[in-house]
Amino acid sequence: MLDEVDQELDGILAMHRYLVSSTHAVFDAAYDRFLEANDQEDYDGGDAIWDAEQQLGFNPWDIEAHAGLMAIVRAVSLCEVGLALLAKEQLVDPGPWIFPNGATWTRELESLFFKTTLKRPFNVNGGGFRAIRSLRDLYVHGYGSPITEDRRRTLARQLYSAIPTGPITPGEERLGYSGGVYFFGEHATYDPATGSLDNELFLSMRADMSPLATYRCIETIRGHFVAAANAIGEGLRDDLSRDNCKFVRVAEDRAARNQ
Repeated sequence: MLDEVDQELDGILAMHRYLVSSTHAVFDAAYDRFLEANDQEDYDGGDAIWDAEQQLGFNPWDIEAHAGLMAIVRAVSLCEVGLALLAKEQLVDPGPWIFPNGATWTRELESLFFKTTLKRPFNVNGGGFRAIRSLRDLYVHGYGSPITEDRRRTLARQLYSAIPTGPITPGEERLGYSGGVYFFGEHATYDPATGSLDNELFLSMRADMSPLATYRCIETIRGHFVAAANAIGEGLRDDLSRDNCKFVRVAEDRAARNQ
């Protein structure tokens, strides 16, 4: 399971890097052609950007923003499915517990399983996973735009607290990354003292993450899944019953209601 998840995450990262780099390359080539074809006295870089965007139908910065969020959607979903499959391997009849009515379990059951059934309990919402999952939910259900400023601040606080935001490392540069970490546009700055976001140009409500932030989020997911696998690898408690385990109690009650 670990190897499969590792390979999938590597594939997600590789696809993300290729999409971002190839988009910039195509756009830069069009930009250069427009600059070379026009008189520089009456035509500047802003004009070339506009013409390239009109010709190609996109700009690389929008694709960069959405590509990162789409990669996060895939990586979070992969981790969620992986967590369910890890749990499935521990149960003789996982159907009513992990896949009730043919659907994947709820987040409550997921959390309770890892918290109450294992010999070494594991916080499935820790390790930055809650923050990254919230970012995924915001993109999937809200197109990346928080309804309120309070929600944006809450999510920003979670992300900037959980995901490393330090300078890029040599290893990351060798992979082709550059720049810094941001989640709501490169012009938004986060103030850890107040937990607020300020934007140098204009107030943006939309999630817009850098390629480096995408990479670090996915590596955080990778580490979180490894930790979950290690915890579940130590096995289930020997004394599990309805009386002493909330997961058993909640799962049985839900299964009975759905019959």
